[in-house]
Amino acid sequence: MKQSGAERRKYLRIDQGSVLSCEECAIPRTKQKFEAVSKDLSAGGLMFSALAPFDMGTVLRFEISLDGWQKYKPEFKKAESLEERKPLFALGTVVRVEQLHDGTYEIGVRLDGVDEGHRMALEQYVKSRANDAHA
Repeated sequence: MKQSGAERRKYLRIDQGSVLSCEECAIPRTKQKFEAVSKDLSAGGLMFSALAPFDMGTVLRFEISLDGWQKYKPEFKKAESLEERKPLFALGTVVRVEQLHDGTYEIGVRLDGVDEGHRMALEQYVKSRANDAHA
């Protein structure tokens, strides 16, 4: 978990090695998907490593694999959907790009396009994982 008393972030953030499938939102569609592993995750954003930088403001489409996130979704017929493993879909805007000593880049993304029910589920998922880390 990455949050201190002086932390000003709106959402709790956890260290999370989630697999991300990602592509740049562009017209025409580039069809250049890539996979990455998140370094950290919150209901409002995520960070991952990449071999090349992205321009600030670039919009990316994500499919985020998070085991168990669906059980936090506020839906009436939840039991049936828990058996399916579906990724969380989100649109995010690149808000931070930092080159590391090894030549890779840390990419910080603000999650802008997330269904509000899914954002609530993600927030509960992150809280649950943070509590598990402290136990």
